[in-house]
Amino acid sequence: MDNYNFLKAIYDKDSVIPENNNLYSKDNIEVQTVLKLNEQGLVDYHVGLNSNANDYYMAEYWITDKGKEYVDKHSPTQLAKDKLEPSLSQIIVGVLITVIGSIILYYLGFK
Repeated sequence: MDNYNFLKAIYDKDSVIPENNNLYSKDNIEVQTVLKLNEQGLVDYHVGLNSNANDYYMAEYWITDKGKEYVDKHSPTQLAKDKLEPSLSQIIVGVLITVIGSIILYYLGFK
């Protein structure tokens, strides 16, 4: 699962309890993703100690403010908007250059 979809899934939740809370399993995609995103400051988590006091587990995790900003910035609508704005400005500049060039050529006598 990519970062955006993972963060989007937990965006509105206060906290999430992992299905498999084993911190030590490299096959545990959910916990490994949380650990990776935690390094970037996008999520945070609590660690617990199980009843026999010999093993740690991930008790819960949640999205941080930085993670929410990441989701907002990388949403499909925001990405489309970011791509559209430069295109519109390029079109406007192109039209203005064409109009100004046409006016100059007209007054110079190149009809």
